[in-house]
Amino acid sequence: FDIDRYLPGRDEHKRPGAFAPFGLGLHRCLGSGFASMQLAVTLLTLMRDVEMEIDPPDYRLKVKMAPAARPSGKFGFRVRRFRRAEG
Repeated sequence: FDIDRYLPGRDEHKRPGAFAPFGLGLHRCLGSGFASMQLAVTLLTLMRDVEMEIDPPDYRLKVKMAPAARPSGKFGFRVRRFRRAEG
């Protein structure tokens, strides 16, 4: 590990596609599969139980690509209502 790579003048780590939040290869995080699955389950649970809307309603999607693809600007969600549990 070379902490000096983050000093000014060194940018070899700033390459397109270099974003690897869980590491790569032999040094990959052991919990990466669990974290990805937990994120998917959490999002699916939210989509099942909550009706949401984009906030602000007139938002036009603009994508920012660094370090990973994400919406740029003031993009958010607002809870419109909670769905009732069946049964």
